[in-house]
Amino acid sequence: MTKNILVIKHGAFGDTVQAVGHFQALRKHHKNDRLILLTTPPYKDLMEKMGCFDAVWTDQRKALWTFDWRRLKKRIEHEEISRIYDLQNSDRTGFYFKMLGKPKPEWCGIAAGCSHPQNLEGRRDMHNVDRLDEQIKIAGVKPVKAADFSWLGQGRDMKVQKPYAILIPGASKGKTFKRWPYFIELANKILEHDVVPVFIGSDAERNLIPEIEQRCLRAEILIGQTSFDDLADLARDAEFFVGNDTGPAHLIAALGVKGVMLFAEASEPHRCAPKSKKVISLIGQDLQSDILLEDVLRKISFD
Repeated sequence: MTKNILVIKHGAFGDTVQAVGHFQALRKHHKNDRLILLTTPPYKDLMEKMGCFDAVWTDQRKALWTFDWRRLKKRIEHEEISRIYDLQNSDRTGFYFKMLGKPKPEWCGIAAGCSHPQNLEGRRDMHNVDRLDEQIKIAGVKPVKAADFSWLGQGRDMKVQKPYAILIPGASKGKTFKRWPYFIELANKILEHDVVPVFIGSDAERNLIPEIEQRCLRAEILIGQTSFDDLADLARDAEFFVGNDTGPAHLIAALGVKGVMLFAEASEPHRCAPKSKKVISLIGQDLQSDILLEDVLRKISFD
């Protein structure tokens, strides 16, 4: 008998990238069931493209006091969801568990009273990937050894002169402590090795473009111009990347590109840094004073 299974993962983008292997493990385990994802609108198309889910629902994540929780409750009950994997494990999703009537569906997460609780000692200090591995194992799901990203990208030539390196100077809105300030200086040093620096980022980073154009001797500036597929196509031909702790850098790391990621200690890199052996994580309490240009250059291979 086919069961309806719901997976909850709202974001952010870097966290969603690190959960792709868990989505694929759940698809394999529930190969004869209907698998549904509840995510946020920015990731709907991407998650549909991945092919793991039979349906993708979206949650605007409005403030709980304005959130129409009865609508979500009714939808879960109407679909006769038999099990929920809460891969977000937030106060918000804990509220979702409480709002459901009885009998409640099986629930794999940290909500008090759920059927498959992850109450491991020290779970808050575990790496995101390891923590989710342990969580799905509690429900009898075998984790995959490595996430498959072959579904991402369109195989098109991004028309960027080779060899090139990807630079990712942006970070989450409002989190200036995540921004390393020396990307333009790095770009000019990269040019000395006949490698073209390619700047990428979201529309929110367009304000960086004038300074890059003014101070960088030469660069390809694709800020605000790349889709998720474009990032994958661009990454697969890159010599290396250097990026802040931001979603596109996590995606490029997951695609197996060698590179350097820059973390402020406040980002808790022990929990979220890429597990790729090709990626070096540099960590500082203050990215402006603790990680210098020379520190990054020593970690880059121009071979």
